Amino acid sequence: MDKFLSQFNGDIHTKEALIEFFHQFIDSEALKKVYAGEDTAPMKEAREIIDNGFEYLKDLYAVPTKQKENTNEAR
Repeated sequence: MDKFLSQFNGDIHTKEALIEFFHQFIDSEALKKVYAGEDTAPMKEAREIIDNGFEYLKDLYAVPTKQKENTNEAR
């Protein structure tokens, strides 16, 4: 599972599309609740939980970046 999550975390376009999907879904559910006169506070919390989950994923399965080798530029 770790390998899959690392690959997913490295696929920026898919990850951003999934986050956007969740945001749009929560927004549409919140709008339904607004029109029904229901409490929408849980929607904000759900959105924050999803965002925090993706931040945790980013931290836990960070994609290593290639670092430029140190060169002596004084020459």
